[in-house]
Formats: sequence, C-alpha cells, structure tokens
Amino acid sequence: MNIGETEVNEYPWLVRLDCDSCGVEECAGALISDRHVLTSAECTVNHNVSHVVLGEHNHQLRFETKELRMEVKSKITNPSFDQHQNDASGGLDVGLDNNLALLELQDPVNYVDYPHICPICLPEALPPPRHHDFTENKGFVAGWGAIDKSYAKKSHFLKEVEVKILSNQECERSFREQKPNFKVKPTVMCAKGIIQGDDACKEDYGAPLMVSFGDGMTSGQNYQLAGVLSKHVCTNHFPSLYAQVATGLEWINDEIHKAGGKKKPSGIPSMKKMTQQVKNLVMKVGKKAILDKYKEGKFFLAKAVRLSFHDCIGGCNGCLDLTNANNAGLGPIRDLYEELYMDPKHKFHEAISRADMWALLGLTMARHAAKKNNDECHLIHCEEGEQECKQCPHSPLQSLTQAIENFKWGRKDCPDSPVYNGPHVGLPSPHFNTDGNMDYWNYLGFSSQETTALMGAHTLGATHIENSGFDGPWVKDEKGRQMDATKQQSQWLNNMYYQNMMTPDHWRAGKLVCGPDIVSDTSVCEKKHETDNQWNSEELGMMLNSDFALYKNFTVNAEGEPSCKTFNECPNTSTSDIVEKYATNNALWVKDFSAIFGRLINHGNFGLLMDVRK
Repeated sequence: MNIGETEVNEYPWLVRLDCDSCGVEECAGALISDRHVLTSAECTVNHNVSHVVLGEHNHQLRFETKELRMEVKSKITNPSFDQHQNDASGGLDVGLDNNLALLELQDPVNYVDYPHICPICLPEALPPPRHHDFTENKGFVAGWGAIDKSYAKKSHFLKEVEVKILSNQECERSFREQKPNFKVKPTVMCAKGIIQGDDACKEDYGAPLMVSFGDGMTSGQNYQLAGVLSKHVCTNHFPSLYAQVATGLEWINDEIHKAGGKKKPSGIPSMKKMTQQVKNLVMKVGKKAILDKYKEGKFFLAKAVRLSFHDCIGGCNGCLDLTNANNAGLGPIRDLYEELYMDPKHKFHEAISRADMWALLGLTMARHAAKKNNDECHLIHCEEGEQECKQCPHSPLQSLTQAIENFKWGRKDCPDSPVYNGPHVGLPSPHFNTDGNMDYWNYLGFSSQETTALMGAHTLGATHIENSGFDGPWVKDEKGRQMDATKQQSQWLNNMYYQNMMTPDHWRAGKLVCGPDIVSDTSVCEKKHETDNQWNSEELGMMLNSDFALYKNFTVNAEGEPSCKTFNECPNTSTSDIVEKYATNNALWVKDFSAIFGRLINHGNFGLLMDVRK
C-alpha cells in the first residue's frame, strides 16, 4: 500500500493474517461477524494461516492499540474457486474467479473487552441474478503490504489508498495493450488509485475494498465490504482486481449461519424507538433529578459526567462494576438513573437503552455546567458596585449544544445491565505518569492533544477519601473558601483545571491526614488514616498524579509517590504546551472537549443512529 497512514482504529474490522509456513505477514482480511474473517482464497490455499490479529495498527509499537490475536478454527474456501483456472487472457486472471475464503475463529470476538474492534457491513443482498453495483463509486483499501514496486520494503503501520471503482468496459480498456483478450469475469471488479502512482501492492492480498455512501458511521452510511484484493499492480498504470463480495453473499451468509456467527456486536439491543419527544423528556427529567439532589447537598452533576466517561471506556454498554475501586462513589447516581429508567410514568426502558440514557445525560449535564459557569461566575467574583474583579472564563455553549443535537442512539446494554459481574474494565490509573496516560488513551484511539482535552473534565467534582482514597476538589469552590468539611467543589465547566495546574509555588505532592480539616464525618478516618499520594494546594484544590502528569514530567513508584515533590522541581512534559494553550483559551478548550467527549460516548458502538423521529 503506497499512500498515507490511517488513524489508529480507523478501520476497526481490519485483520492481519499470521502465516506459520512463510514467517512473514502475507495477507490481510476483514472481520464480518464475531466468528468470521473474509479474505482471498489464495491466502488460505497457499499458506497455513493459524492465527489472525485484530485491532493492530503498527507492528513495532506495543501500546499504541490493544491487539487481539485469535486462533483460526477452520478455513473455508469458496467452493467455486479454482486456483489453477486459466483462459485466453494470458494468465492475467489466473485464480481470480470466486477468489474468496472465510476463516472461522476458534472463539467469538468479545466486543465488550475489545470495544475498538467491530465487523464491517456486508453489501445489501438483492434478489438473484442482481447484486449491488459499486461502479463509479470511490472507496478505500487498507493493508500492511509493500510500499513500492520493488517489494523490498513493507509497511509497519496500516496504510490506506483511495481508489475509484471502474466499470468492466473501462477496466478492460486499461489492459487492452498488454492483454487484448482480457475480460472481467462476473465475480471480479476493478479499482484504480485516484492519485497517480498510488494503489494496493504485494502482501495486501485479501485486503478489503471499502465503500461508504456518507460519513461511514451513521446508519445507512456505514462502510460496506465491496471487494477483496485478488491481484495488485503497485502502480497506477493498471487497475487492481478484486473478488466481488456481493456475488458470494449467499455462500458467505450460509457459512456464518452454520457457525452461529453474529454480524453485529452482541448485547441487549436498544428498542430503537427514540423520538425527539423522548430525547427531550430524558434530558428534562434527568436534569431535574440531578439538580434536586444538588439542593440536598449531593453533587450529582459531576457524577453524571463521570459515569458516562467510565461506562464508555468499557464500550458504552450500560453496565457499571461497583466492585471496581475506580468506580467508587458512582453507585448513588446509577441508582438514581435506574429509578428514572424503570419509572412506569415515563417508560424510558421501552424507548432507549440504559447506555443511551447515561450518555445523553452526561452531555446534558456538561452543557448545564458550562451554562452555570456563565450565569454564576461573575455574581461570586464581582461584589455589587465593584468596578474590577476576577475575570471569569466564559464557556461558549454552541459546541456542547451541537453535540447534544448530533447525539446518536442505539447503544446496546450488556446482558447484566445495569450491573456488571465480569472481569474489571481497565480504567486509567490515578498514578499514571505522562507515558502511562498517553499509552492508555492512545490505544483507545485518542491523541495526546485529545487526551489532554478530555482530562479537563476534572474541572468538575471532587475526590473522597472513603471512596477513592484521595480527597479534595480538583478545583476549589469558586468562592475561594479554604478547604473544609463543606466539601464545596466546582460545578462550573471551564478551564480553571488548566489554569490551576500551571500556577507555580502552590503544588506539593504528599498525603493528607484524615481529620476534620478534610472530612465532615471523621468516622471514615478509622478505616483510612491518610490519603494516597496526591498533589495538594491549599488555595487551589488537589490533583492526581495522572492530572499533574499532563504538565510535569516525573516517574511514580509502587506506592504512588512521584519522583519530584514540588512544582519547580519537575520539568515540563511534552503536553505542557497543550495545557498552556487551554489555560489561556477557555473557548478553545470547551470546543475541543465537546467534540472529543462526543466521540468518547460513541466508543465501542458502530452503526449508531441520528435519525431521531419526530
């Protein structure tokens, strides 16, 4: 493949075939069900493919993405494929007719544990002899094959090329000079790189030709698997040849059915009855319930955002494992949501999944926190008649409003929803340093800049020693009061998290002694006498090691103790410039956060719907 690198996890169905007999990466394929990979028959007939690798991006980077290596149970070649066929074309299409094979996996793909992996859609089945025609459409081919015609150098990372699908007549004309008798067979299609010199190449065999009639994600606009690479050219002089998937659909679907494969991720489906009325009612009822808790002195606003984060790191599946210490403190809001979800008055459980409800309310309360910032900040910092007072960062609502308007639904709850009794989802550690932060979020598909923007959500809420082992608000109560038993915490969405982080001469790492200075109920101190290692500022609040690692570079030992203890001791990190940019431009951070938060709440779900019914 001789063009550009894809984004990490951009094509979550891409598969690399492991070949025991040849010892090198020879072929690619595409996941089409939780048990099946579709590839070229030549890849399976000529090589002993024992395993496949899913979720891979770069062979040389261990932590860039979370890979899944799976054993192949059986190889199923299209019964009409004949490797030794030939005709008057002079050998050009030897082995091309019906050049498709399925690899049945030993075990099904677990989409909950690997939410960044999913199958690609197959073309629509039409009554025979008709089949889907992709002629004149543009598509993409992706693979790890050779990056030049000499075949001497292969790509370590997944690359893609944009191609145009040609008519049979145009394809035949392209070969006329060298192969005047060449005819495109009914099971073959041709595509050619749009940019001169760019096309699929050696060891891209089996690579999927993917076509989308829209954004690639919205229902009705998903990527479809149009073809499988059968013969490459590595140059733009001739088209590459592909096995048509549409002509093999009957055989493919029969094999999937026999093996009990599922073309879509398993789980409890959303009822798919989302209407604008239901969407508005969920936001209205949920927001009122959360604000009523605020009047009782319970800070559920930040919990609403946190719950959507934690659920979607695990794949947005409406399940919460409260035995996982990282989820401590989220039980009360999960219980509140469950009351609303099962309330016979509104019957939300008949309209949407829990995962949809949690994600929508996370966005809703983030927007409310931004509006609360704009409405209240100046009232606190500017006394009546005061001419000059602390400048309040204004949080523009447009991007968050747009994220709500563009909300996609159709998430699937896990079978145990709203609880989860399986293995812990690996949530990010509070003791990550810079490398740990980036390694974790990069494998989920987020860049360093996106990771830095996402963590700004800590401008909301606080930690509690009895829950997490840490204590204090990330951003002190905006009234500027000293830390005390009232546990006031920020309910405003703004960039104070970043402003505080880069304030020198305030921060010191260490543990706080549990007592009346930090808790109102000192009985909790009987179980835990001091906090875990955290960064403390009497005036500004607290930060976890993983927070401060966005700005300062340090290592962390097994006890969570950082290698430097004060702000000035620690050198800046590679992401410090991003922190400084967000600290000085609140509007930019809110805009970036809104877009990335909107991506996070879609994590692990494919084919979500935007067509909210009136």
